This record gives sequence, structure tokens and C-alpha cells, in this order.
Amino acid sequence: MTRRPTKGDRALEVYGRLRDLIVRGQLAPGTRLIEMDIADRFHVSRTPVRGALQRLAQEGYVVVTPGKR
Repeated sequence: MTRRPTKGDRALEVYGRLRDLIVRGQLAPGTRLIEMDIADRFHVSRTPVRGALQRLAQEGYVVVTPGKR
């Protein structure tokens, strides 16, 4: 029996994909990352995107600007 992916699984997947894009230079420094655009691109909700961005920020890959639209 296979289990359904959880939000944590999806956040980890989004984190990995974004980190890979950053490390490989496919997301240039200073690129504005918008939750909704990432969610649409990866076909997930904004919740796992938020989790992924928080982790990337903790590791120094991105800078989060709260309330910036």
C-alpha cells in the first residue's frame, strides 16, 4: 500500500528543486521568488512553498522579505 505525500514531503521536494536551481545558477542572485509563481510552476499549494523558502532562508540561500508584494 502506498501512502499519499504529505505537506512535509512536498515542502522537501520543492526545497530540493529550488535549491538545485539556485546552486546550478538557473536562478540568478537577486531573483524575486514569488510564492504563487513557484506553486504554479511546481503544481503545489503555497504551503509547501512557504516551508521550502523558510528552510532555504535558514540555510542562507534566499532572503525573505515579509510583507513584500
